[in-house]
Amino acid sequence: MTMARLHPEPAPPMRPYHMAFSVLPFALLTAFAVLYALTQPNPDSFRTDAFAWGAGIQATPALFLMARRLGRRAVGQWWRLFWSFALVLLVAHNIAAMGWQQLWRPDLVAAEFGLFGAIVLWGLPVVWLVDVLMAWNRFDWARAENGYAWWQGLVAAFVFAAIGFVLLGSGGTAGPAIGALMALAVAVAVLLRWYDGEEGR
Repeated sequence: MTMARLHPEPAPPMRPYHMAFSVLPFALLTAFAVLYALTQPNPDSFRTDAFAWGAGIQATPALFLMARRLGRRAVGQWWRLFWSFALVLLVAHNIAAMGWQQLWRPDLVAAEFGLFGAIVLWGLPVVWLVDVLMAWNRFDWARAENGYAWWQGLVAAFVFAAIGFVLLGSGGTAGPAIGALMALAVAVAVLLRWYDGEEGR
């Protein structure tokens, strides 16, 4: 068993402000999903949607950093923290959607969300969790190379598509609006990445 080749540059250090300014939006989004839902006609349904909105909001800066920096610069602590907190909110959404409402029964989940939706709801947190665990346990998480870089890129693309699918299926206009914002952030990151490449020629 061989260890992953270490990048000569260390990962950016964790600073107190990294934790403070990633915990704050996570706490606000969680409080909104839990408490504001109590004022709604259907608290369970609203809470399920609100957790999905929160996951999309938290994932947006992480996806931007990944699209902008993968293979070029360190993705940094902001990526790792926002990525991890977004997963927590996604898991909360799944618990609300599949546990409280569908009683963890695959047949009820498939009946409610369709076969593709059920696969996304069951598979997304598993793949995402593996990626987060790798991000907190590998020395080369910030500057992935070779196979690990491909893994990070593919997981980010899968999360982007799957979260977009979940947001489109959430109630009201908030979900599609957050999905559009997430897509815009990724598009801007790709354009900036392309511009950097053009400037370097």
